[in-house]
Amino acid sequence: MNHSSNQSLKKQEELAKKGHPNPEDEPIIILESKVWRRGIFRNNGFVLLIGIVIGAGLLALGWSILGEKSGEEQVLITNVFLRATPSQAAEKVREASYKQGERMVLLEEVGEWFKLRGKDGFEGFMKKDYLVTAAEFDFFKGMIGNTSDEKAVIFFDNHPTRFKKALLDFYKKNEWKSAIDTKTEKKIYGNLDFEREIRQVFTKDNQASTNTMIATDLNGNGKNDFVCLLRGQENEELFVQLYNKNNQPTEAFSYTIEGIGHSFKILIESMEFRAWFLGDYDNGEKVYDTLNDNSILLNIDGCDILFHLKDSFLEKSEQDCE
Repeated sequence: MNHSSNQSLKKQEELAKKGHPNPEDEPIIILESKVWRRGIFRNNGFVLLIGIVIGAGLLALGWSILGEKSGEEQVLITNVFLRATPSQAAEKVREASYKQGERMVLLEEVGEWFKLRGKDGFEGFMKKDYLVTAAEFDFFKGMIGNTSDEKAVIFFDNHPTRFKKALLDFYKKNEWKSAIDTKTEKKIYGNLDFEREIRQVFTKDNQASTNTMIATDLNGNGKNDFVCLLRGQENEELFVQLYNKNNQPTEAFSYTIEGIGHSFKILIESMEFRAWFLGDYDNGEKVYDTLNDNSILLNIDGCDILFHLKDSFLEKSEQDCE
């Protein structure tokens, strides 16, 4: 050890005896000690305060979200059994099913299921697909233009819930309204637009050969697709929703039909022996073929118009319009 090192060590020892820390270590020791200790006090208080604020915010948000859902009325759009657990195979809570239009109190969401309480006090589970909000139910009721006709095929009674919800989504996408009051419209759209177009479904007698709403297999997969005419003030919209083998919606098509009061019928290959024009030509001449799958036919001012699926697209072919 050299002379300068000995002097440095002696100086440090003298300072230590006088109660002074090592000057080389002082900034590190003092800073670490004081800042760390003060930091615990200050940061913990700050963190605690922030934690309380965030926690209160999250709690308020949680209560807000739950408050919007929990206790909210859900309305059945079909007849459904109340189950003890969220499973189609679960035991029924009561022997009789709950009927379309009955209102249930929402208690909890469990995946694809709602936990609900009926007006009779029974609690259990139903799939979300079977229910809509009270505003949506009023919206559905406003879609039907001739509910007073007891012979008419009423939309609620004769079509699966997936068709009803597909139509509701189609209405919202086009920003249409049914025959509803402004309060219901505001609940559906969040804003009032008095120029928003009103569309309704006018059904025909169940025994009629043609109608405005049908379920038929257009894509040949064994599952019914949905076809509907929606009447406006000056024209009608043909709406077609296709489904896959799992009854999940796939393609949707729509066509505007000029004028009102139309209807259509189903053409089934095994029942229709007439050859149809499916859009093919040979040397400029129409080629007529039999149908491969079910199709629909409208007659507009004496002109037959065939809608059929071709290459995953709904083709429109005029038949007898010359």
